[in-house]
Amino acid sequence: PLLNKHIYEMLAYAAANSGTTVTLTTNGTLLDEERAKRILETGVHLIDISLDAFRPETYAKIRVNGDLAETRENVRRLIQLARAGHPNTKVVVSFIEQPDNTAEIPDFEKLWRAEGAQGPYRVSPNFMVVVPTTKDVTLTYGSSSATTIGGAITLLALMRGGVLLVRRL
Repeated sequence: PLLNKHIYEMLAYAAANSGTTVTLTTNGTLLDEERAKRILETGVHLIDISLDAFRPETYAKIRVNGDLAETRENVRRLIQLARAGHPNTKVVVSFIEQPDNTAEIPDFEKLWRAEGAQGPYRVSPNFMVVVPTTKDVTLTYGSSSATTIGGAITLLALMRGGVLLVRRL
């Protein structure tokens, strides 16, 4: 989603107009200080960084050409910025369990608890997010929109390259 040049406007619009909790999910590789600040300024309620590994060699297999040390620093900075000035934004670090990373789960959870990230730390490999809401919601941005059906909302793709999870908690 961070490659989308409209992501900040989309998040701000969703946070201000959807009447639901707005969540951004990213792998954190592009989450430098400027982007982290801009995302927090949008009013997004939850930021989920999916890292999927504890060890650098596992991360390199799962996130081809990814730099785990740099991404960890990006996440640490985001956690600190959120604590310092955006107490209503929850930062979650997640881990999609797969054969290459299963043995790393305890170390991953221990590290991110110590760093101040909030759970969930681990996600089953076969999941779809469907969260009940107390009302139906339609969110429109430009030519993209999504409407909940019967008060449940799932992953919402807005424009090319951007994925937001919008839900009422």
